[in-house]
Amino acid sequence: MQSNTKTSSLFLVALFFVSTMVGLVSLAPTAVAANETTSGTITGTDIWQGGHTLSGDVEIAPGAKLIIQPGTTVTFPNGTFLHVKGNLCVADTSCGANGMGSNGSRATLTWQSPANDSALGRCWTMMNPASGNPWYNPDASCFEGVLVRDTVDISQTKLNHLTIQNAYGLPRYSADLGESRWAALVLDGSSPTMTELKFENVNTSSLLVLDLGAPTLNGGLYASGTDARIDGLAGSAVQAYGAGSPANPMTLLSTTFVGTENGCSDQDNPRSVVWAEESFVDIDHAVVSSADMGFRFVKSAGTIEGNTIDVECNGIDITNRKSIAGGDYMVEVKYNAIETESRSPMTIYSGAWAEVSYNTLEGAEQGSGIQVVSASHHGPVQAHIHNNVIGPITGYNGIWGVGTYDILVEDNTLQQINREPFVLGEYHQGDSGWSGLMSPIPARASIFNNTINNVSGDCTSESVWDEDFPCPAFHVFRTSASIKGNTVTGVTGDAIRAIGAIIDVQDNDFDVAGQGARIVDHKDEYATIGFFSGNTWTAVSDIVYNVTKSSVTVQSETIPASTGTNPEHPVQLKWDKTAEWVVDIPPTAEMPPTNFPLSLSIVNNSTVFTFSAVSGLNLNKIELNKSKPSPWSIQVRQASLVTIRATVDGIRVPDATILIEDALGNDLYNMQTDGQGFSAQVALAKNF
Repeated sequence: MQSNTKTSSLFLVALFFVSTMVGLVSLAPTAVAANETTSGTITGTDIWQGGHTLSGDVEIAPGAKLIIQPGTTVTFPNGTFLHVKGNLCVADTSCGANGMGSNGSRATLTWQSPANDSALGRCWTMMNPASGNPWYNPDASCFEGVLVRDTVDISQTKLNHLTIQNAYGLPRYSADLGESRWAALVLDGSSPTMTELKFENVNTSSLLVLDLGAPTLNGGLYASGTDARIDGLAGSAVQAYGAGSPANPMTLLSTTFVGTENGCSDQDNPRSVVWAEESFVDIDHAVVSSADMGFRFVKSAGTIEGNTIDVECNGIDITNRKSIAGGDYMVEVKYNAIETESRSPMTIYSGAWAEVSYNTLEGAEQGSGIQVVSASHHGPVQAHIHNNVIGPITGYNGIWGVGTYDILVEDNTLQQINREPFVLGEYHQGDSGWSGLMSPIPARASIFNNTINNVSGDCTSESVWDEDFPCPAFHVFRTSASIKGNTVTGVTGDAIRAIGAIIDVQDNDFDVAGQGARIVDHKDEYATIGFFSGNTWTAVSDIVYNVTKSSVTVQSETIPASTGTNPEHPVQLKWDKTAEWVVDIPPTAEMPPTNFPLSLSIVNNSTVFTFSAVSGLNLNKIELNKSKPSPWSIQVRQASLVTIRATVDGIRVPDATILIEDALGNDLYNMQTDGQGFSAQVALAKNF
């Protein structure tokens, strides 16, 4: 018994010891390789630290992980790349690094120069998926960089204080573009957080984001490519094609961009530092310097806010409109400081939709503050431009609108504009040196409560005015414009010049050295229709209203006394064709000024001037052209101000349409009643 008991006790002790050892073994950490992989595939977890030199491509398999510790330098052979399908953690403790990277402890990926610069690289025979042919790229360093796929876990993939150095870049096909683009870091559908990345000596682009990738870029320095060997290969610092979504945009925060300095002509191949196409992108408090151009959004949407942009050519370019399933998305541009040396701080083109607010825009030695341009097949540009400071502009205009657009411009300050603060429609049609201009098409601008001052440049026109002249504040050519509540001072030219346009001008303060309003037809074909009410004219020269082959109604104004060469006639009217000549309503009537009070009709063989409650004006102060061909070719109608109330059974009707015709059935006014059923005051001639 004793012997049996002893044997059993020894067995139990041995069993306990073995169990304890098994427990200790199970509690021991899993072994992690360090600097183990120099080429091939990582299937577990590898850690790179210190100095680590590779011998070929490295792939991180799905589910695997590579950790690069702070201060590590990884050296790649030329023509190789890192393919990230699993997780890549660079210098960030939240995903497994032993410390946080900093500017004093950056991780670096660097590529060696080729032993033989003339050797053909791997891209010579590699197929281009866009064309189905080889790339025929001879560079020995081609296909260098990092490719991050959409299979990564973004909670375990973070890039912190990483420098990518001497990487040629690698190509990736974009389905949204139907072409391939190149970059040193390609995010194909992945959305990691990247903090203080830095790119040095990159041939193509620093970053390319594709396929709904929505990374966050916190700080960092992104540089445009420097490759000069193959035309068109060097790209923007950051390119995005099909990136982001309305709910999850690609985000750039406090990022610094360095671009190329090629020049601004097409032959110079200027480049933007950020190119976004079919994407949703937010850019916040970035800095752009030493670059041709700033940001370009093509069929993209997002917010561009608080950035400082100092470039040679265009600052921000917005072209085309981002649409998904019939819904349109806007670009918001706000609180930016944009200065350009040569071209325009802002362009809005080809049916784009934008809100531009609280920016400062200046420079533009060969451009305008904001350019708004769209051809008819793109549809009108829509833009709300408000609370900006535009100027000094040393080149041309404050806002230059050509083609079709529907813009609201309010509460801006336009100062020290070298030529016209507003050009609405390009009036240089037919002038020498102005070939290729877009033909005039319907467009509309609503210009409210802006401050305009210090306009002293000279303008010229061969086909419309046949003269050189001090630039006016507003130049309206074959366009519809509402000009209301603006304050205009320090203008050496006229307040308004309008050619074949439809204009609604109310409650402005004009202090100009030229004439008040010069209203003319366009090429004896299209009249101008103008409504003026409540404007103040200060320091204008002899003529307040100068009207040729057009129809103008003026009410509730004071004509100031003049000491010029012709003070007796502040209104001059002219008809310089035969009695049978006919002028038409301008085609911009398709987009009339919003709430335009007059009916869109004219007396087609007469200049017509209707006035009511105009102090300082009587029939003796209106000069009629002496060569008028018939008694009715110039008509002056003295009118009374009336207000019309719409009622039904004694009950006032708000928002009712009131159409007023003259005795011959010609439309005079087309108005809406207010909330109390009353129309605005209008001038009705005594013989209407």
